[in-house]
Amino acid sequence: MYAHANDIVIGTAAGAVATVPMSLTMEGLHRILPGEHRGALPPREVTEGLYGQLPVEARPASEDSLQQATLVLHYAYGGAAGALFTLMAPPRLPAAIGAGILFGLTIWAAATSASCLPSVSGITPGTTRPRAAR
Repeated sequence: MYAHANDIVIGTAAGAVATVPMSLTMEGLHRILPGEHRGALPPREVTEGLYGQLPVEARPASEDSLQQATLVLHYAYGGAAGALFTLMAPPRLPAAIGAGILFGLTIWAAATSASCLPSVSGITPGTTRPRAAR
């Protein structure tokens, strides 16, 4: 499907905005997990994995830098997903909203449990992690 540049910009912004409630949900659910199940959240694991592939001199010098990079990469991923959605979104608004929510949940589930991000970041897929490390 053909999308105008304006649509892609709006989709990118919508994807980044949609990352907010998803992140709040993820962090809220993470807080109620028992201690032995609390590892780093997937956005942090991906960022650490990516930084682990950089030369030592290019890695962040502080925890603050790593947190900022995690935040930027996480919202960039949401924005990229939103831009991608514009290429397949239904043309009518009510249907597009429902399809967008479904698309976002699918992207989140795939990125959290499938093997697409582990190959980029070096993390272990959630389905194969030891139970205590999840």
